[in-house]
Order: sequence, then C-alpha cells, then structure tokens
Amino acid sequence: MTPGIKIVVAVFVSLIIGAIIGFVIGQSSVPNTVVTNNGGGQTNDQYQTLEQQYQTLQQQYQTSEQQLNYYRDQYQTLEQQYQTLQQQYQTSEQQLNYYKQVLSLSYSDTLISNQVVNQPAGYFSYWCYTANYTGYIVVNVQSSTTTQTYARVYWNAYGINYDNSISVGSQGTAVFPVLPSNYCVGVGNNNLINGATETITITYYY
Repeated sequence: MTPGIKIVVAVFVSLIIGAIIGFVIGQSSVPNTVVTNNGGGQTNDQYQTLEQQYQTLQQQYQTSEQQLNYYRDQYQTLEQQYQTLQQQYQTSEQQLNYYKQVLSLSYSDTLISNQVVNQPAGYFSYWCYTANYTGYIVVNVQSSTTTQTYARVYWNAYGINYDNSISVGSQGTAVFPVLPSNYCVGVGNNNLINGATETITITYYY
C-alpha cells in the first residue's frame, strides 16, 4: 500500500470513529423520557364513577317509587273517605228535606183510596193506624146512599183523649187533627132503617 493510500484510509477511519464518538456523546446528553400509559387507570376511574352514579340513581328511583306507592295509598284512603262523606251528606240532605216537608205538612200517606164500603143500618166502619208525626186526617166521602153519613177520628196521646165526628151527608170532606199516636178513623151512617154504601178516601198529612 502506498503512503498516499494509507493516509486516505487513516483519514476515513478517523472520520468514522469521530462520527461514532459524536453519536454516543449526543445520546448521552439527551435526558431519559419515561412514558407512562395512564389510559387504563383513567377508564377504570370513569367506570367506578358511573357505577356510583348508577347506584345513586337506582336508590333515588326506589325511594321515589316507595313515595309514589305511599301517596297512591293515601289517595285511595282519601277517596274512600270522600265517598263515605258524600254518602253521609246525601243522606243528611235527604233527611233535612224530609223534616222540612214534615214541618210544612207536605208529606201525605193515602190510607184508603176509593174504597167502597157496604154498611148495615147504623153501622160504623173504621181502620186504625199509627201517626209518627203531628198532622191531620182528611176523610173524603165521594158518595153515599144516605145523607146521614159521618166521619169519625179518635186517639189518646199526651193526656188528650180526642174523639170527634163530623157529618158529611151524601158527599163531603172532613178534616181532623192528630198527634203522634195510635189512632182510628172511620165512616158510619146514622140511618137506622136502611143501610148505606159509601165510596171513601182517607189521607194522612204530616
């Protein structure tokens, strides 16, 4: 090998060695960087947070459902109480209207309606009832085969012994007062020779 070639080779080798040394020195001067992958930890934390939120919402839902059932039961109880009070109110209102009509003598019971009675001479036909309220009795003789027809009412209550007869002839109406009591009402004839046939209606007003 000639001296010139040796010089070229020596220079080339020196350049290579210098490049290697420079690379090593450059690498040693760069600080080490540690890369940590925290992606898995963050995902786990997010899952736990969502799980806690789900549990909280689940508890809130159960609490709300219990409250809903409670208020539903209360509503049903109040609805039943309302229905009971409504029925009591209607009953009381009916009773109030009833007693108002009683006080104004607006009620009436027809005891006998257009009944035909055949009587022997001087005979008296009667019927007995119970008056629960103070009122009056109306005896209407629509027709009679004798002019000697009369109506009669008698009762005994509150120390009063009531017994009254009213002549109605062959046709007429008689009115009698009555207190709460057991009373009797009837129609008779004073014809001592012939009997009588009467058509009568008796009404109790109270």
